[in-house]
Amino acid sequence: MRTIGFSKTFYRQTASARRSVCLHFYQPLKLSNIMTYDQEIRSSKVVLMEFYASWCPHCQRMMPVVAQVKELLDGRANVCQLDIDNNKEAAEAADVRSIPSFLIYVDGKEAWRHTGEIDGEVLLSKIESFL
Repeated sequence: MRTIGFSKTFYRQTASARRSVCLHFYQPLKLSNIMTYDQEIRSSKVVLMEFYASWCPHCQRMMPVVAQVKELLDGRANVCQLDIDNNKEAAEAADVRSIPSFLIYVDGKEAWRHTGEIDGEVLLSKIESFL
């Protein structure tokens, strides 16, 4: 049985390493324009797009969860993380009003959206339902 998420135990054990872990998995993606965002959501049959901000505590708690989901997907779906401070046009194009926001695109069309923290198992099963 796999476990994805952020239990209090997980954070206590990784509190000192959390910053380096987050920086390792959260490579900010800077898109040059809306056309690039459109290309990104069409880059794979299924794409998970997360909009976050580095200063957002909810986004920071989701960092290891998204990293685990990405690892478990093992390339079956593209996982992109966009910092809204660096990608304002893309956030506006996706009509993102709150963070973290998770959008799943299937064949370039939005199929699902969630705003706020979400359990890793729920996020993974939602992505897998579109594969």
